[in-house]
Amino acid sequence: MCGGTIWTLVFKRSTHRVNRKMLTVACMLPLFSTVHIVTNMIRVIQGLILYRDSYKGGPIGYFSDLSQWTFVAKNHVFTAQTLIGDGVVPYRCYLVWQSKLVMILPVLLWCTVATTGIATTYTASKVTHDSDKIFGGTISQWIASFFATTLATNILTTLLLASRIWYIDRKVRRLYVSCEFTMWPILQIIIDAGVIYSLTLWQRLFAI
Repeated sequence: MCGGTIWTLVFKRSTHRVNRKMLTVACMLPLFSTVHIVTNMIRVIQGLILYRDSYKGGPIGYFSDLSQWTFVAKNHVFTAQTLIGDGVVPYRCYLVWQSKLVMILPVLLWCTVATTGIATTYTASKVTHDSDKIFGGTISQWIASFFATTLATNILTTLLLASRIWYIDRKVRRLYVSCEFTMWPILQIIIDAGVIYSLTLWQRLFAI
């Protein structure tokens, strides 16, 4: 998917200039995903093999220590990946709406996601070996706030983007009755992606 997106942005563009912003995002998202997976693999190997006897309680004791660099690093990477991904949709909304007024609430929500994400990673790095605190107290509230604001941002921006495309498509069809071009395939992709991502966030939010 990453290769297809990059190929489309570089070789299938409708203009002579490459959209450097979207190309940068298309490269950074899989890069962060790869780093996140590798960090998780290192953490699993350390907890189950290398340091299984170095902590009280064995692997459980290791994984309960959230101050480990692997846990802190993967949370920072996940937060950065989420901010980049969530920032793409408001940007596309602005391109479609061409209105700064419409973007006020999505941008504020995105800033809230950034705030709760940074607070979550910082608070998690301060948790000690006590595993009961992982999903309890302050850390639980920050995690819930992070996923809740991410969910709200995704729903709002998807609705804004989809409604604007639907309105333009309807207006074009009224002006040009014989026009066979339709934006419904684009609209379906946007809605499907928004629904899948929202359901994933909803599941994570209620799993806390």
